[in-house]
Amino acid sequence: MRKHPDVLMEEMREQLAEARAESERLAEQLADREARALHLEEAAGTLRHQLEQEHTARRAAVSRYREVLLAATPELPAGLVQGETLEQIDAAVEQARATVEHVRAHTAFPAVPAGSPARTGPDPAAMSAAEKIRYGLAQR
Repeated sequence: MRKHPDVLMEEMREQLAEARAESERLAEQLADREARALHLEEAAGTLRHQLEQEHTARRAAVSRYREVLLAATPELPAGLVQGETLEQIDAAVEQARATVEHVRAHTAFPAVPAGSPARTGPDPAAMSAAEKIRYGLAQR
């Protein structure tokens, strides 16, 4: 059975009203989500900036730590102490210390007492009889 045109028109108006309401609801959701996305993008930008500042501060702290270690241990060559973290700097310091000790052990000279050696007389075993007599007479 066919519906009356007025009934069809009324049904179409109801469907149109429902579609408009749904469209408005979706538009509100979209606006809310766009606002949330904008807020999240701003928060992400702030966090990126804070993270960059933290990285800069960390690099400065590691650099300062390296400088203090090198000042406290001047025997370590600065070129051997490199790294981007405290752990890397500590490991490099230990390796540099080992290298310095190795070099010292292989280039060490025997200890020589300071000053002149004690003076002793000539060795009588190396003298002839005439030299011994002369030496004995000179000692009087």
